[in-house]
Amino acid sequence: VFSRFTSDTEAIREKIESLATTPSRANLYTALSDLFGTEAYRKPGQTVYLFTDCQSTAWREVKDQGLTQIVPAETHVLVVNVGSSDPLANRAVVGESPRENRVVVGLPVMLRPKVVNHSKTEAADVTVGVLVNEREIDRVTIGLKPGESASREVVYTPREPGVERCRFEIDSDPFPDDDAFLFTLNVVPAIKILVVNGAPSKDPLESEALFLLTALQSQPERSPAAAIGASNPVAIDLGPGADFVRSLDVQEIAEPQLTPAVLEGTSAVMLANTGGLNQQQFTMLRDFVISGGGLVVWPGDKVNPDIYTKQFFP
Repeated sequence: VFSRFTSDTEAIREKIESLATTPSRANLYTALSDLFGTEAYRKPGQTVYLFTDCQSTAWREVKDQGLTQIVPAETHVLVVNVGSSDPLANRAVVGESPRENRVVVGLPVMLRPKVVNHSKTEAADVTVGVLVNEREIDRVTIGLKPGESASREVVYTPREPGVERCRFEIDSDPFPDDDAFLFTLNVVPAIKILVVNGAPSKDPLESEALFLLTALQSQPERSPAAAIGASNPVAIDLGPGADFVRSLDVQEIAEPQLTPAVLEGTSAVMLANTGGLNQQQFTMLRDFVISGGGLVVWPGDKVNPDIYTKQFFP
């Protein structure tokens, strides 16, 4: 028993190298009793590495008396078989976590599980699963030569905001500690885009914002083209399909509805031929841009360039 040692690595090394086998068999019940008899190891959730040649006689007392009375709850025991002369081929999953700084609802993100074959002599087919919140979204098999590592790309589209717990994992092997790679995705809500329509019309094909909304919107039921009805095939062709997913939350308003309350939470404003904005709205939009908001101006026949130059961009 070697305990209460300091950071003197040479002393530790000498103790380990001086270990020698004896003709007598091991008594794992006594060894575990001595270990968990130490106060520091009585806490639940400990991790213990057991190096053994896996001879069954060492477990005789364990079989007769059990371990429930001496081993704390939730103890993680790793049994390392040092008795076999057969080489063990360890496989590992080593990442990689996504590099994107911002993960947005509806925006596909690229996940790259990377695996490695640590064997120097044997090739391996490694199957890696990609899990998000304990739900498997994909499973791929990667063929690896001895000592080779490789990665694959898996596309994942988050549907709800929040923190998602993700994991790459491979099938268990003799060393399970490197069979899983954990990471999280911090998913933010869809980006709010405000389209200010300067020329609304009862006829959707005459609306100033028709083509802009069609290009931006991701939900066909919210598209102006879908509102026209099945009787107009040209307009329906303008609308996106049911599988067309984007990361934008698009809202359309008329010019009089542009207020500070509407701008709350907006990432970008698009002005579609807005010729009726007043001085207060011009000031509000300038302050919005100064505070980090985005602004795109689509001028048209209703926009007076002199008013924009003198009042909007003085």
